[in-house]
Amino acid sequence: MIYIREFIAGLISPAVVLSKPRFSRQLLKFAYTELYTSYDIGAVARRQEGEVREAMERHASDEGRHYKIFKEWAQRVAPYTASHNNGVNFGDPDGVEQPDRRSVRWSAEQEAAPNRRLPELGDYMLYIFLSESRAVIQFKLYQWLNRYDERCRTWIPSVLVDEKRHVAYSLHYAWREFRRAPLARIRGAARVAVYIARQDLVDLSKLIQVGGSAVMGSLFYFLLVTPYGFGLRLLGLARRDRLRRTETDGPVAPQRVQLDSTYWAEQ
Repeated sequence: MIYIREFIAGLISPAVVLSKPRFSRQLLKFAYTELYTSYDIGAVARRQEGEVREAMERHASDEGRHYKIFKEWAQRVAPYTASHNNGVNFGDPDGVEQPDRRSVRWSAEQEAAPNRRLPELGDYMLYIFLSESRAVIQFKLYQWLNRYDERCRTWIPSVLVDEKRHVAYSLHYAWREFRRAPLARIRGAARVAVYIARQDLVDLSKLIQVGGSAVMGSLFYFLLVTPYGFGLRLLGLARRDRLRRTETDGPVAPQRVQLDSTYWAEQ
């Protein structure tokens, strides 16, 4: 169940890639998600030591590089679209109404961020494993189903190399923490599942809100505005026809004066 969203997103990716504005918006979402993950993992890495910290810092660096890749890609696909927010949902402490590095960093420092909600290393590594494996599925489908697009064919594999490494190292440390404290990690897995489910529900509610707004706007236009306009048009035609009949058939019909040749001579 946890991979359904990415699987569906990958399957419908050809429809996204074919539209430059839509694809640019999707790439922009990828970019800022990668940047958010970079800040979030960096926050956890600072609490670790040794090889764990080194692996997480490398992961954070990879995510920062992916942010630049997707941001540049979005700007190449549709520069004007990529310069606006377009549905990317992060905090806006500066009130600029579009994401930037500071707003994304600010969001990663909030109480709802994974590094705050999942402070234990075993829980966080399980969360990273699930998140990165979901990304692998979506990117794989983007690569396979859009091979006609040069950048999907050449750029996504470079990102997938990093994503697969992230899956491997996070699974390694999640399993290590599980062996150290199995019962605690089972309870932690439940916390991770609830946290991810909550994230997915929030994303779904946003999607429903956006889609519902579009549907309601269309219904309002076609069921109310359009009939109202047609009604006004018909009333106008009926009134004009009634005025014409009154002028020609009424009790005081206009009299026509026959002009003779003397009128033209006087002119």
